Amino acid sequence: MKNFETYFSERQIIKFLANKRAKAAKDVHDNQFLRNISRNAKKPFDPKKREELYKLLPYRNDWIRFRKEERIKFSNSKSLNAAQIERTVWRDHKKVLKGLKKEPEWYIRIFSLIEEIHKRALSDQVKLLSNPRPIPVVKDEKEKTYRCISSFDNLVDQILISQTAKYLTDILDPLFEDCSFAFRSKMNQNKFTHHLSVREIIEFNMKYSGKRLYAAECDIQKFYDTINHSVIRDRFNLMVEVLKEKGIMIDKRAIDLFEAYLACYAFNTDIFPNEQKILKKNNINKGKIAWVELEEFEKVGSNIYEDRIGVPQGGALSCLIANIVLDYADKQILEMSHRSLCYARFCDDIIIIHPQKKQCRRVYNKYLNSLKDLKLIAHQAEEFDEYGSEFWKIKSKKPYVWNRVNKRHRLAKRNVPWLAFVGYQIKYDGKVRVRPSSVKKELKKQVEEANKLIKNLPDSESKRLKKRNIVFRFSQRLIAMSVGRVNRESTSMSWTAGFNVLKDNPVRKWQLRKLDKNRNVQISRVKKHLGRFEEFESEEVLDEKDGPRVKDYYGFKYSYYYQFVNKKGHD
Repeated sequence: MKNFETYFSERQIIKFLANKRAKAAKDVHDNQFLRNISRNAKKPFDPKKREELYKLLPYRNDWIRFRKEERIKFSNSKSLNAAQIERTVWRDHKKVLKGLKKEPEWYIRIFSLIEEIHKRALSDQVKLLSNPRPIPVVKDEKEKTYRCISSFDNLVDQILISQTAKYLTDILDPLFEDCSFAFRSKMNQNKFTHHLSVREIIEFNMKYSGKRLYAAECDIQKFYDTINHSVIRDRFNLMVEVLKEKGIMIDKRAIDLFEAYLACYAFNTDIFPNEQKILKKNNINKGKIAWVELEEFEKVGSNIYEDRIGVPQGGALSCLIANIVLDYADKQILEMSHRSLCYARFCDDIIIIHPQKKQCRRVYNKYLNSLKDLKLIAHQAEEFDEYGSEFWKIKSKKPYVWNRVNKRHRLAKRNVPWLAFVGYQIKYDGKVRVRPSSVKKELKKQVEEANKLIKNLPDSESKRLKKRNIVFRFSQRLIAMSVGRVNRESTSMSWTAGFNVLKDNPVRKWQLRKLDKNRNVQISRVKKHLGRFEEFESEEVLDEKDGPRVKDYYGFKYSYYYQFVNKKGHD
């Protein structure tokens, strides 16, 4: 196990900054898309916000450029740029040490920053973190409700929180159960992901093929905003003691930073009483920040006026806190020793599956009771008279039959054919599909991209490029969003990368065809708008070299359908 100092080494801090700089470069590239096409497009970002980060690292023109054989090792431009930045820093560092180069300004700044981080993280001085900035994000447009994301604007604080989270995650991970699939240590050989959780559910279903299965779901209300700090401390301190008994000591400085994280924010003191001020500061005149009804806290033993409740959404340590607290619930379930049980948790989402209704209900009730022990508030568990659209509106569902629905049968009309978990839906017969809400969101995103382009090109004078090249760039943008970049095999930064399980299982093909069709419709909309200016076909390409690439159709290979169906030979 690495010691605490290792996570704050010069190499680790520079790695963090290089990744952050590479992400900023990608954001700028994405945001500049409309500016490169239209004169009407507004500057989408404020360079001053990134000025501190830019000054800490070499200028982009000075970055080392990897050769082709090295570039192909990276799955996306972000990871490639991060590696190039790191190598540039260490190249110049060696030159400075050998006296072959004068210290650049960025070099002085970055090593001064590292010294400041070491002073705050590795010394025994009192650990303090600045209060995060609350950012209201739309939750429900119709209801005009918002949820608060927290942003730690201070760069040093970001690094302290991030590296402490990595250290504590690595050291605590062996204590977590295998039924927990979110925010696990990268050092764990099982490589826990949401894909793995769904694969285990599919395997469990196959094991009981032909037999009736019962499933139950539970959703916690505003988990990050309602978690009690006293519970967090109790669970964390217990884990510290368990490790101590095994001869593993958690560094006191990490514990102090963990405490500083809890001290810098609480929803009931920083957000709840300042709700309208926060909304107005973000130019929101009407609306409210959603929270749980106050009487619900009394039921679980939380006092919103005396306790500290809620941790920052978006903070790196909050993800670890979710596992620290809910590990108690995991252990309560596994202690019941059901061989025929399938239980999976991804952060605060859980699914329970069992071939016996009585046992499924017992496990479900055990989970609900464990949440009360943790002072967490679950949505009221509900039943339903008949399977239909109303079923999907229920947050927490009492045990139901996961099987074929029959509207004419008194009991079978309550059967549920699709089980939903972490963005997927799994049918009782083994078929898999993307959750309809995720498909709907992707369709909406395609339309929004076309709307932005059309809005910023009201006339022929506003465009910077020839029309064929505008269509070319727009097509490439949609392809990159959906299945990956045209000139790359990897899809790691695309929508399809989020649903790897579909590649190994029978899928609902109509969803994929719908996404492909809508993508083509948006390209046609852009063409139609550009066609109003002058004859589209008469335009020449921007560069003769780009001639073969400027085309309307890039082949079946770049469709949503191909990624999940044709590749595995199902069609």
